Order: sequence, then structure tokens, then C-alpha cells
Amino acid sequence: MLVKHVSGIAGLLVALALVATVPRAGAEERHAGTVIAVDPENRTLTLDEFGANAVRQTRVVRLASDADIVVSERNEPVTDFSRLFIETRIDVADVRAGDFVVVVTRDHSDVAGRVVVTLRGGAAS
Repeated sequence: MLVKHVSGIAGLLVALALVATVPRAGAEERHAGTVIAVDPENRTLTLDEFGANAVRQTRVVRLASDADIVVSERNEPVTDFSRLFIETRIDVADVRAGDFVVVVTRDHSDVAGRVVVTLRGGAAS
């Protein structure tokens, strides 16, 4: 009886692992890295990213025309625990080399619909 339950649980875990690895249409992908270059005219960011298995790569991300670009900062002093961070909208030209960003792409493409600057690292222009 115990053997049936253990093998059933193992089978369920294998099935869940397979489902989790199947790419889904419309699935979001997140990439994070340090901005190397910003091209506001062509709406691209070049990132220095540590990807899967700690493999370092350069990734060029195009921004959708309606991309949401924000700077995320701690809400200090914290008075409302439901709003620990404040997001301020910025333009692509306000993203600087040296900033650490998280970009959210859809459908396994390199077109971002959302960019979150989590750490300002570059010098102001």
C-alpha cells in the first residue's frame, strides 16, 4: 500500500516537472543585468547579464513602443506595509549605463514590455 502511494507521488512530481518546463504561449520571461548602453532613438538597452548556470552574456533588448519603464525605490520611512516600494515612470532616455534593471519580455522574444530600474549605478547626464 505504501509503495503505491510513493510511486504515485513520484509520478505526480515527474508530471509537474514536465509541465513546468513546457513553454507556454504568452509566457513572461525576466532578464536582469547591468545596463551597458542605452539607445533612446532605437529604443534598445544593452545588458550585461548573468544568465542560466551563471553564464555571462550581452543581451540587447528592444523596448515596445508602449513599454512601461519605471524606477523602483524604497518607500522611506515605511508607514504602509502594502507599499514598500514606489515606482516612478521614466523615459528610456532616463535609463543610464550602470543601472541595474529587470526587463520583462513576452513570448520568449527580446522585446520588453516592462523595465524596472532597481539600482541606479550610472552618472546622471
